[in-house]
Amino acid sequence: MTPVVAASLMILGRMSDHDPRSPWTALGWRNHALFFGGKGQQPVVPREEPPVASSRIHFAKALSALARADAETARVELQRAIELVREQPPFLLDYFDVLLERNHPGAAGQALSPLEGQQAPAAVAARGRLLLAQGRPGQGVGLLQQAWEAGFRDPRAGGDFIRALRQSGDPGNRIVRIKQEMKRLWPSAAEAGSDDR
Repeated sequence: MTPVVAASLMILGRMSDHDPRSPWTALGWRNHALFFGGKGQQPVVPREEPPVASSRIHFAKALSALARADAETARVELQRAIELVREQPPFLLDYFDVLLERNHPGAAGQALSPLEGQQAPAAVAARGRLLLAQGRPGQGVGLLQQAWEAGFRDPRAGGDFIRALRQSGDPGNRIVRIKQEMKRLWPSAAEAGSDDR
């Protein structure tokens, strides 16, 4: 077996372990068979759900409980969802975004808790956005600025950065520069940050 075939099988094995039903996993195995003549086969998909699918189910239950104002069930279901994807920040950040957009900052903070202390710009920006949602724009500004200066460009974080600057009394120069950058990157988001939610 060549090193390239071995590397391909190693990557596909990890993909299969993580989410065997993913379309990306299936595509990877098809491409592997096409390029390497079928050396190695996709393993039989296990019957249990991959962790991400189970996490999404618990997250949906948490959202439903929040809509019913059942805080305890929401907390338990959200914790179950988090535990299944604890090592996968993109899912945690997605959960955070949904909860923050639905005006549940407490639950959003719970979704973000496994990323506490991480210095990845997306995690730093999320912590800044959470502080803004909790009514602490002055504290959020520093984190949002840190993420922005690290090159993190996200329309929601940019809009929240502008709101945090406004609410903490920034004279406006930074706001103008951030809005110009956002307009360049996302013309449809040009007015982001124009309200003071």
